[in-house]
Amino acid sequence: FSYFIDGLKNPTKVAQSVGQEQFVNGLITMILYALFIPLTIYFGLKVVIANLLEKIAGIFPDEFDFFDVTQMISFYEQPGFSSVLKPIFYSLIIIAIIVLLTFVVIKLGRVQLNIKELIARFGAFSIVPTALLLVALILSIIKVDIFLYVWFFGLLGLLFVIPFTIYSFKKDVPFGLDGIYGTIIMFIVILIITSFVLNNFTDSLVSGDIDLTKLFNDFDF
Repeated sequence: FSYFIDGLKNPTKVAQSVGQEQFVNGLITMILYALFIPLTIYFGLKVVIANLLEKIAGIFPDEFDFFDVTQMISFYEQPGFSSVLKPIFYSLIIIAIIVLLTFVVIKLGRVQLNIKELIARFGAFSIVPTALLLVALILSIIKVDIFLYVWFFGLLGLLFVIPFTIYSFKKDVPFGLDGIYGTIIMFIVILIITSFVLNNFTDSLVSGDIDLTKLFNDFDF
């Protein structure tokens, strides 16, 4: 537990000093990070829908009023927990791919390391983003609508974890692939992965694999 507290107090100092002895803690941190992403949306979906309907009501006041929006939300039916298992699986796979590609990029920089060292340090740098996602998850469970902003910053934190991790290994090695180019490669890969996931989700909506009408039960729009 002190590992996580120290990582919150001095994230850069702790992350740069860890070795493979912190492999388990690093792995736990990354797994938690991957789990918190879809779980936050699962518990906060009703808040998102409520805000969306209220904004629509503000744009079309003649068609909606507060009572209508409240009535719509009252018919919301929480999706079954099984619906979040697939996003959790995707999150774990994406994090694993990012870590493996980071390992490859660092190795191209002629740095001598093993995968346990990388996971330990990557996980240490991920403590703060994971903490943000945990806060977002708690806020989503108690239905505080700012959870989405905290969740977004938690996701954004991963974009800082990658270059920090690469640089922490590469800073004393002047040979091989430069850290900046390695970071650019990683961002391009993340962009491609994100595009693939979004396209997959959109195709599921179009094909009917994901039925958004199930979010509301017995309500006729």
